[in-house]
Amino acid sequence: MVALPRNAAVAEQFDLLADLLELEGADAFRVIAYRRAADRMRETSGSIAQLALEGKAKELQGIGKTIEEKIVQVVQPGEIEALTRKKAGVPPEVVLFMKLPGLGPKTAARIWHELGVTTLAELEAAAGEERLRTLTGLGARSEEKILKALAFRAESPEPERQLLGVGLPAVQAVVAALREHPSADAVSEAGSVRRRKETFRDLDLIATATDPAAVPNTRAAGVPPTAPVPAQRSRARAGSPSGSASSASCTRISVSGRGMKTPDPTAKGRP
Repeated sequence: MVALPRNAAVAEQFDLLADLLELEGADAFRVIAYRRAADRMRETSGSIAQLALEGKAKELQGIGKTIEEKIVQVVQPGEIEALTRKKAGVPPEVVLFMKLPGLGPKTAARIWHELGVTTLAELEAAAGEERLRTLTGLGARSEEKILKALAFRAESPEPERQLLGVGLPAVQAVVAALREHPSADAVSEAGSVRRRKETFRDLDLIATATDPAAVPNTRAAGVPPTAPVPAQRSRARAGSPSGSASSASCTRISVSGRGMKTPDPTAKGRP
């Protein structure tokens, strides 16, 4: 029996297909449809691949018969057929050009076709050598922004998405500890963990407290050393997570998934 791909893996193929279509200037409605379908797949609790095999995926909003057929292709032979064809004609890193500031699909395509630039390293060299400004619409400011963005990318690579099961116990430990804090009014999960998405980059929670400055100190609150430290917070006047009125300030805390390790599936007590 063929192992079914995770929803996130299926969605990634649709996102990449949308990127490639956008790069070649395809109809915007097709691009948007694929991106919306990818979002729907990530938000679906059950296996989107199984639903497609059963002919039920098209019952979900944003997923029609054509997209359902493409989901089946991800199961067997393993990749959307249209994606396989598109990938054959586009250097893989050209798609990444569109993630940089000021580089839309048309500009990315021109850099590729007119300058022969196909990798991020070549793009950095072209910007440093002031070759990008030879293209209409790009100037010294554009080159400066691209160089800064590439430098930031090298220093702070985007963290990989982790399975929710890896981070869920840690964020639940933070929530439990904060609820016991004397300053806490109400505490709840937020973002990806609240929606129980399959994967995450950061795990969020939201809390109201009479003394917000004291709330993020989870070590003092008794969170186990294995739990990650909340990384960021912002405050605003708000009601409690349960919806009741409160005069306390609202603190949103982001627990980073960077550095978390996926547990050994053969080990006992797997989350």
